[in-house]
Amino acid sequence: MKRIFYLILLCALAAPVSFVSCQKNNGNESENGKDKPDNPGNGDDPGEVVTVNVKLGDDLQAAMDAAAPGSLIRVQGGVTFKGQFKMRDGVSMSGGWNSTFTSNDVESNKTVLDGCNAGRVLDQNKDFEHQTVVSGFEIKNGAEENGAGVYIKKNGIIEYCYIHDNAASSGGGGIRINAGGICRNCEISYNSSANNGGGAYVYGILENCELTFNKADNNCGGGAQLHDAGTISGCTFARNSASNGAGIRVYGNGGVIANCLIAANTKSDKGTGKLAGSGITTNGNCTIINCTIVANQGNDDVTSGNAPGLYIGNGGSDSPIYNCIVWGNRYNGDATSGRQVKGTRVGLVNNAIAGGDETDPDVIVLSYDESEADGSVDPMFVSVKNNVFRLKAGSPLIDKGLDDVVLAFPKDIDGNARVSGSKVDLGCFEFQK
Repeated sequence: MKRIFYLILLCALAAPVSFVSCQKNNGNESENGKDKPDNPGNGDDPGEVVTVNVKLGDDLQAAMDAAAPGSLIRVQGGVTFKGQFKMRDGVSMSGGWNSTFTSNDVESNKTVLDGCNAGRVLDQNKDFEHQTVVSGFEIKNGAEENGAGVYIKKNGIIEYCYIHDNAASSGGGGIRINAGGICRNCEISYNSSANNGGGAYVYGILENCELTFNKADNNCGGGAQLHDAGTISGCTFARNSASNGAGIRVYGNGGVIANCLIAANTKSDKGTGKLAGSGITTNGNCTIINCTIVANQGNDDVTSGNAPGLYIGNGGSDSPIYNCIVWGNRYNGDATSGRQVKGTRVGLVNNAIAGGDETDPDVIVLSYDESEADGSVDPMFVSVKNNVFRLKAGSPLIDKGLDDVVLAFPKDIDGNARVSGSKVDLGCFEFQK
């Protein structure tokens, strides 16, 4: 589904972010009352999904426990279920249904799961054999060592959920995604972690999500910590904070970050060691493709070893970084000088960087602001003042990317075709011709 997202969210400090991504009733309910969705279920008859309806006053966990694999639990929207909930293998769950269970609206009428700060809200306690989908819920007030809001593992999928105000004492304040798990089309906001991954801790797949106002102020990865071979794609990270890697921190080898906007994240203190960056910090080898890293804020001066845009630690020295824009990131309020990228930068190939970079022979040297007074290049964003970092017609960054590196990620952050002109553009937004 095409995602339409303008960075108005950067000014909306209190309201949940609105995004165009919701599951509507597809009108496929048969005469016998069993839904026949486009995708087969996991029961004995793969063409049918047995539905169970849960309304206000019912026991949601009991309904999940009693359902056979292949069932779909449909839950009334606009109501709250309190407690901690255990997912079951092959039992999917859909929130946001009206009181007669004839239609649902997961964008404006989500079902609330409230952990009451007494434990993890939604838990997949083991790898599943069958794909199990949870969609259309507001998940809040979880408190746990890790994955305080949600913890998913193999074959668990969380989608179209709003995960907020959860707190982990270790990692993954909003959600922990283990290998084989997927979180997509969710808003993950106002979560916190005392250690790593304020919004999300990612071993699996995080895609098409918005992570805002999360924090890991005592450690790394305010928006997310990407671990080992996890993948983050098509996501927005804005207004997150951490002592290191305020937007994303990479740990371990084999991960991928593609088509992401990392904007206006803040390093909360001066940090220590070689992990100090405001936009993205890597401490492991990670492939970064077509990302826009802009307007992140550090509190170090330009002589420090830290970077306000992208910091590549020794463990990430071979990280290949392609088709990215790094611009307007600030040292202690100053975006007019200093390296936007620091660390062991041998993997930089074909990027656009404010002030340039001596390790990238193909770099497009961008100005530090839009004045071009130093003779360098203005990236020509739609509106820096309004935090809209799409490219305008005539931008020197259009058609300047390497096409072969985007084959695995054929759509930009808006869901548009990744190559619209003669070649792929730089950054997470593809200019649509």
